[in-house]
Amino acid sequence: MVSELAAGSDVLAEPDNWLTELHRIKDEGERNHYTFFRRLFESDHAIFNAQAAPANDVWRLPKTDLRFPSHDLLVDPTAYPGHPRSIPDADTRQLAWLGDLTYWLILALLDIGYRDRSAELRMTAQGLMQGPLIAIARALPFHGTGLPFDPLSMGASPGFNRAKNLNLARRLAQEAIYVARRRASLPSSFAIEAFEQVVELLNAYPENVVSGRRR
Repeated sequence: MVSELAAGSDVLAEPDNWLTELHRIKDEGERNHYTFFRRLFESDHAIFNAQAAPANDVWRLPKTDLRFPSHDLLVDPTAYPGHPRSIPDADTRQLAWLGDLTYWLILALLDIGYRDRSAELRMTAQGLMQGPLIAIARALPFHGTGLPFDPLSMGASPGFNRAKNLNLARRLAQEAIYVARRRASLPSSFAIEAFEQVVELLNAYPENVVSGRRR
């Protein structure tokens, strides 16, 4: 689509750069990620080879063995209550919902960050990925499920306009703080402060941007 658009108009700036980046992302997903998962599947990854025997046949270990590289998880779970595939345990579902809020907040920050060419917002989103989101992702499998990555309700209308985009991100961060504070326990590496910093950042962020620059 980028190639077709570039061939017929000049509406897209620097299409060659976009094509180069899109091919890089495509290659990362279709080659690097594929190779990684195939090596796991074939017990040929370095993390297996570094273990004691039978590292060359790790999938034949009993599932109770700490070296067994997988957990039994729910298939296509959701943190939305009342859904046929809803995570049955309420406490686990709440933790998964916190993961959803974090995931949606990351997407909202990336959306604004790329629209405004704001490295600060994009780096903030990356910090949430490498901090709270991965903390929840590592904790959920021990409760029999993974991150659901549920779709956000279309009623949120992300991208409608800048003021609404900022308000959506702010509300997601505030809701994540509320849910996290209600929990009796959180993963040890989960930091509520990360969301409080997001709220402070968004409260100070201007609602008007002209030509890619904040006003």
